[in-house]
Amino acid sequence: MNAPGSDAYPITSPTYLIVYVNQGSHATGTALKALLEYVLSTGQSKAAALDFAELPPALLAMARAQVDKIVVP
Repeated sequence: MNAPGSDAYPITSPTYLIVYVNQGSHATGTALKALLEYVLSTGQSKAAALDFAELPPALLAMARAQVDKIVVP
């Protein structure tokens, strides 16, 4: 924990979001997908200012693939 050096990575705790694949409401589903797409795109550039690390590219791709599975009526 708190290892010195610019290449050191802090101990982390994963965060999970559990959402319905088939959204029941167009408005809610659209807002949810917009939020998740923001977090996985523009939001990544804001991570450092909030003392978070950006997601590694491979994990980011997996997260985006999961968001793409969300169905909005």
